[in-house]
Amino acid sequence: MNYIFRTTDNGAVAERMRNMVNEIYDRQTGAIVFIMALCFKIGVLPGLLANQVDNPLPMVFAACVIELLMYACVIKFTKNGGMDLLKSESKIFYNAVLGVLLLYFLVKGIVLTGSLVLMIEQLLFDNISVYLVIITLLATVAYLAVKGIKGIARLSEMLVLILALSMLVNLVFLKSRMNFSNNLPVITDDLVQYFKAWGSYGAWFFDSVPFLFITIKSRGKRHYIGAAYLIAFAFIMTYYFLGNALFGKYLFGIDNFLVKLSSFNFLSEELGRLDWTGIISWVVICMINMSVLLWAAIEAGGRIFKKRNAVAAAVVVITAVAVAVLDPFDYRKFADISWFGYTLCAVGFAVPLAVYIFSAVVKRKKGLPPDTENEDENEENSGNAEEPEETARDGKGDGVYSEEAKSGGAGKALGELKSAVEQKAESAGFKGRQGSDRKKSGDAVKENSGGGSSEKGKGSKAGGDGLSGKGSPSKGEKTYAPAQNERYAGKRINP
Repeated sequence: MNYIFRTTDNGAVAERMRNMVNEIYDRQTGAIVFIMALCFKIGVLPGLLANQVDNPLPMVFAACVIELLMYACVIKFTKNGGMDLLKSESKIFYNAVLGVLLLYFLVKGIVLTGSLVLMIEQLLFDNISVYLVIITLLATVAYLAVKGIKGIARLSEMLVLILALSMLVNLVFLKSRMNFSNNLPVITDDLVQYFKAWGSYGAWFFDSVPFLFITIKSRGKRHYIGAAYLIAFAFIMTYYFLGNALFGKYLFGIDNFLVKLSSFNFLSEELGRLDWTGIISWVVICMINMSVLLWAAIEAGGRIFKKRNAVAAAVVVITAVAVAVLDPFDYRKFADISWFGYTLCAVGFAVPLAVYIFSAVVKRKKGLPPDTENEDENEENSGNAEEPEETARDGKGDGVYSEEAKSGGAGKALGELKSAVEQKAESAGFKGRQGSDRKKSGDAVKENSGGGSSEKGKGSKAGGDGLSGKGSPSKGEKTYAPAQNERYAGKRINP
């Protein structure tokens, strides 16, 4: 009897392993979303926007709402199949998107690195070499980026509560004279001016783009990502509201609003200056954001050139050289180049929207509703659906996943049919083997009926135990898989 063993080829296993490298939990994704949403918007950006409009509050509100929609598009795209779907359907479109994203992440990484280097020089040290700061920062950031998104996600998950608590304490114990009427009128400029200011600082928005490369693994139906962004949204609007109340039209002179706000604290009278809490929080947030941007650039370049290590080295060197050669103050002048900000703004808006529409169209053409595979996976993880049966081991002893466990949607019915056929084949095989074993044992007893109990024992030993697997199988016979033994252990099978 030929027994059926479900295996996959090495290519399918390798593809599965590549997909698992960028697979993180939804709560870890929420931690990164919270950190990245705060990084650009509550540090340097308030002072920069105050140079363009009198009250940046409505513009930031509108930008955050648009960015929330971009996060929704990105998450839907990853659930529809992500970059693997894009690659299988159109390699030209896939490579074009990767090329654009590679340049996009490099530019944003350079802008953020230059901003962080400048802040460290001004806030922490006097007359320190810029090269020493760059080397110190990029050594840590490059290590996180090369190790991958899983390490960044775990670090973010550990630090997100500490960072959120630090900022919340600074808000609760805020001590200063504030004039809340500075927030009125809400709209102080025409819509064209708001749009120009938003477009000019395109590098400071659209933090959802790096998440195009991840795979989100959910547990249950908790909405960690949406909750994390809404909490970050509340922090951002509170900081801008207090910024107008504290400084009014002089907000444009604030280099880093997060650090400045932490210096106004009731606890300073007892504990001394507490602006270090804002400095540490902002440096940690920026380093995590930089690592995500460099990782995304490495991921995009590695998919194009197929040499991830070489791409990683090139990305780190280009970022270090660009920040070292350019004047650190030049990042503030990027907004003066209108096409620069508008280009980054267009890329951050158009790419997530385009790839999501493409994936949705492909899913509809194939006759599958969007998110089919991930809904099945979420039910499986939450315990509402049966776990997919793992396959037996192959001849070399390497366990692999079955095709039924990997397929979903339309392939689910086919997987169930194959499973039923295999179970019938296995049952028939065991019945035949059980009858053969009994026949052999009976023949041995008849031949040695006068030879005593020892001969009977030998015959019984030669026959073996078909259910428990004890004894040595005869030559030419195939053994049972461990999963099959466990399935039929303790059950009576009639020949």
